[in-house]
Amino acid sequence: MRLAMRLAMRLAKPLAKLMAEPLAKHLGNPRLTPAPAAAAAGVGCSAAPRPHVFKAPMSIRNLDHLFDPSSVAVFGASQRPASVGGTVWAQLHASPFKGPIYAVNPKYRAFDGQPVYARAADLPSVPALAVICTPPDQVVGLIGQLGQLGTRAAVVLTAGMDAAQKQAMVTAARPHLLRILGPNCIGLLSPHIGLNASFAPTGAVPGALAFISQSGALVTAMLDWAHARAIGFSHFISLGEH
Repeated sequence: MRLAMRLAMRLAKPLAKLMAEPLAKHLGNPRLTPAPAAAAAGVGCSAAPRPHVFKAPMSIRNLDHLFDPSSVAVFGASQRPASVGGTVWAQLHASPFKGPIYAVNPKYRAFDGQPVYARAADLPSVPALAVICTPPDQVVGLIGQLGQLGTRAAVVLTAGMDAAQKQAMVTAARPHLLRILGPNCIGLLSPHIGLNASFAPTGAVPGALAFISQSGALVTAMLDWAHARAIGFSHFISLGEH
């Protein structure tokens, strides 16, 4: 016991001094630097500090346009009941959302008692949120056009985008700080403002609980489960693909 205490006391000062001195002072110690041959082979220990890669936390900028938009435009809106664009438009049109909603599809002139616009540039005002249900080869161009117009959030429901198209979509959005949810997601619901920008088969009632999931199956199952129990949500979000 006494021997251990003596050793601890003898080591305390050198250790404290070593910890207090800067690491750079010890970098010249040959025992901490591998021999040239070993270094060339990638073997051995090096005292050279590794650069620290700092990853900034994700910004919340423009997320209000996604979760609390003042207006919504549906690109690929349709009257075909079985289509994604038809389902999204029908649910959004029937929802209590109080802001302007626009349908965009060059194949139509009007439906549900309101005009249908051929392209983003024809809209009477810039939508805060765009819901995109178009074929994959149209998404990147739309994101670029919307960013230039001033839209700052988009929900991309489109499935079937390849890796190059996804990267091009992100690249097109980045200069405009346009936030994207998706692609290949079910959409989002913000019940506190009556917004249902999804093709989920069940809606949600307002509440204090937020739900986020990558799995579309889990999203629809949770909505069904919560609806049967009158459990409300502040937001209900399907992330889609990475």
